[in-house]
Amino acid sequence: MANNNKPIFVSEKQLLAIKTFFNNYTEDMLYGGAARWGKSEAIGIILAICIAAFPWSKWLISRTQLADLKATTLSTFYSVLKRFWYWDNSYRDKIRDERHIEFVNSSKLFVIQVNLEPSDPEFDRIGSYGYTGWFLDEGQQMSNKVREVLQGRLSELDGSFETDKKWDWDLAFTIEFIVVEKVLRKNDEDNALYEGKYACVVDNGRNHYIRRKENFMIPYTYVWSRQEWGKEIFTYSWYFKGCIFTGCNPWTNFTRSEFYKPWKAGSLEKYKSFIPAKVNDNPWVDKKYIERLQRLPDTSIRKQRLLYGNFDYDDNPSILYDYNTIEGMFSRIARESHEKYIVVDAARQGKDNTEIGYWEWLHLKEIIKIKQGSLVIQAQKIEQMAHKYGVDITSNIIVDEVWVGWGLVDMLGCKGFIGNSVALQPYEAKFLTYKKQNYSNLRTQSFYYLQKYMKDIAITCDGDTRENIIEELLTVKEADVTNDTKLQIVKKSVMKEELGRSPDFADLLSMRMWFIINEHHNYEIAEDVDEQTATTAEIEDKLLENFFKDFTRVEKKEESSIWQGAF
Repeated sequence: MANNNKPIFVSEKQLLAIKTFFNNYTEDMLYGGAARWGKSEAIGIILAICIAAFPWSKWLISRTQLADLKATTLSTFYSVLKRFWYWDNSYRDKIRDERHIEFVNSSKLFVIQVNLEPSDPEFDRIGSYGYTGWFLDEGQQMSNKVREVLQGRLSELDGSFETDKKWDWDLAFTIEFIVVEKVLRKNDEDNALYEGKYACVVDNGRNHYIRRKENFMIPYTYVWSRQEWGKEIFTYSWYFKGCIFTGCNPWTNFTRSEFYKPWKAGSLEKYKSFIPAKVNDNPWVDKKYIERLQRLPDTSIRKQRLLYGNFDYDDNPSILYDYNTIEGMFSRIARESHEKYIVVDAARQGKDNTEIGYWEWLHLKEIIKIKQGSLVIQAQKIEQMAHKYGVDITSNIIVDEVWVGWGLVDMLGCKGFIGNSVALQPYEAKFLTYKKQNYSNLRTQSFYYLQKYMKDIAITCDGDTRENIIEELLTVKEADVTNDTKLQIVKKSVMKEELGRSPDFADLLSMRMWFIINEHHNYEIAEDVDEQTATTAEIEDKLLENFFKDFTRVEKKEESSIWQGAF
């Protein structure tokens, strides 16, 4: 068997993660924080050890997108295998397909995409295997549902095997983590880079590194021999409790609620472990990457998440939308509707693209992005989408009129949205001042209506832009208006500074509410009521009567467009 004999250097945090995975009590661990701290390398090392050390084991490695998994985590795993001593063409027994790999010791690796699919809400595609362990990269992209499913598929491994032949993969049992004292056959620069660092090595007698002390060996795997009838019998015995390993950057899903918050409060369950990581925990990180992050303003969400590994970046009571409510948009299933709308967030100063969102009632079904060009080209794209889906241009298309949007409104003859205009008021507010809605402008009113409809009705979205939508909606906050009684949200410039980009997808969602607001507020007083002579009570009674007639009609339409079984 080929012996590449190339030690793999690990950071102290990576070594801590490896030790935690193999301890005798951790069954669910999160290794998370800033970017570039080496989570993919840690996953690769642990998975390689597990496959070699535990025969007949079944391991699952997953991410929300299979293409991303292959290009990153799985590629790193293969690199680790090649650097370890036991990889050659014979070690990997066969690949049934790109998602199922078997090894000579009968261990198996399943590569699975675990995004939310309406056609498979229970993740039946994962299969009914009892998995020994599950490795999840980019846990911030993962829904709580898939974790619930997979936690029920985790099982411990306890096995033994006797043979009169010594298996070549028993070298897996001699893995040690050492502290390097000196690098031989290397230059001074390499010595400075590697001395005092931890390395994962085997067969220490033939490598080019001198260890200072033995640090850590893989537990629960044993091999011993005995003489029986003149033959040497080898017994292999192994045990593993089963464990879920999740790597992530800070986010507001289960990584925060189930790990970070209890860990911070000192109440994390014993079977769980959380290992926080920062950029500087990786001694080999690209310094230029750190410099670029440091240039961002301290209020930037990107800087807080990726540089500082801050899970509390959104711990703000003024946020309009909580994470679970936002995530619900991607897990519900909406029926198709005959009511179709198009919302356009047009290019403007400091914004290069125009986003066009196609809605079927309250389901944002498609988003296309076009580079800023002439108004004619943008209008043609909008008309093409309208003709494709049968959307009425004059009544069911709305365009943000800021900057060049007014030109599109003029060319298409569609509705216009001016965020800084006054909020739309119900008709009765003309006569009954206490009916007036207390929003500072139309933009604020639209985002507050979006909040209500996300919670009480059912707005749904396809998942292609999931992370961007979640990130943008988490920047929508109530402004500090201590000297004003009107409701107001933070300016778009504030949101843009936090995101590092324009909140275009959030705008597509909020602008859809204009049709809802306009429909709810378009009530007329009956002709038999004289607005000049009628008393307030008479006007109020008639308005209330008309309101409930119209409101019942709208509510029935909303209910008919929602599949109640999706909740």
